[in-house]
Amino acid sequence: MIYAFDTYYYQDHANTVCIAFEDWTSENESDIYTEKTEVSSGYESGAFYKRELPCILSLLKRIELKEGDIIL
Repeated sequence: MIYAFDTYYYQDHANTVCIAFEDWTSENESDIYTEKTEVSSGYESGAFYKRELPCILSLLKRIELKEGDIIL
């Protein structure tokens, strides 16, 4: 399975979305996961780990990964 993540921000919260695909040639998603979280840090260039990574890791905890899965 391939999992593609992105996070977008509002003034007081962030929405993280993960779209799951069976393989690189899939025409449709297998599943979509979403989560709303509080914004824990302001934007800081080069500091992905401070703002976006905590949101992605939080959503990732809800997904049962298997060997060979790919995270984007």
